[in-house]
Amino acid sequence: MGPKKRKYISLIFVALLFGTILVSVLFLIVLKPIEKDKDSTEVNENVIQMRYDLTQCADPWDGYEVYDDERRLMKLDTENDYMEAFLKSTYNIEVISSDIYGNSADGDACEACTCLTGFYTIVEVAKGDSKRLKAINFKIIK
Repeated sequence: MGPKKRKYISLIFVALLFGTILVSVLFLIVLKPIEKDKDSTEVNENVIQMRYDLTQCADPWDGYEVYDDERRLMKLDTENDYMEAFLKSTYNIEVISSDIYGNSADGDACEACTCLTGFYTIVEVAKGDSKRLKAINFKIIK
């Protein structure tokens, strides 16, 4: 193999190596997920968290029924699903997120409908909806 041929092979090898590195770097840049700084707290000023203490059977959505488009009764999975459907249809409130917390040991030692269960739900809603939720005993979390 002559020196000219070796020079071309070396140039091709360098070009391939450079191309592979370039493609790998571009691939990582494009596919790398954008990670949020763990120390940053992104706060949406238009969203508010509110808490509702669940009762034995006196929550506004207790007994609420949900129907599909063909007027068939639907069974929802969780109490929060019923709460969200109730708030949407009754007050036109879109719940951004909701979760249930608590422990039955923290509940009242009674079984009347108004007795607290020890569980509570926290919802995130638009700040403008807070007044209507306060009217049905939700409390703003500070």
